[in-house]
Amino acid sequence: MNASIKQPGKSSVISGLISLLEKIPHGEQHALLNELEERFARLKREYNRKPIRSNVECITNNRFHKGIITNISAGGVFIETLMPFRSGEDIVLRFMFPQNPQKQLQIIGQIVRISPFGVGVRFKRLSRDQELLIASHSGNI
Repeated sequence: MNASIKQPGKSSVISGLISLLEKIPHGEQHALLNELEERFARLKREYNRKPIRSNVECITNNRFHKGIITNISAGGVFIETLMPFRSGEDIVLRFMFPQNPQKQLQIIGQIVRISPFGVGVRFKRLSRDQELLIASHSGNI
């Protein structure tokens, strides 16, 4: 590498990014934000996530909600929903895997991430059977 080439400083990179972001339409800004949040979350994840589409029933504070699980790992799920939740809330999930519709799971979790499109849930308690079933569907065996 040529020693005379200078790397841009942090503040110039940030100002350059902001300048570019201001020129992007709002919808594309939103999509980019989601992509960056997902990339950042992947860096922090303990388990790999696998895409899935499964209807889920959620119960928090004696309130019933519905959503769609869009990805799953041995440690948790992301639920697409517009219902309001709070980070730290316990949640009961009831769902089935599309490949195994006769076996309904009921799992206790905790909401650990909130986004405009839904919530990230970390599993709190899993039976051994639940662990094995989730691992087989999420590729975390």
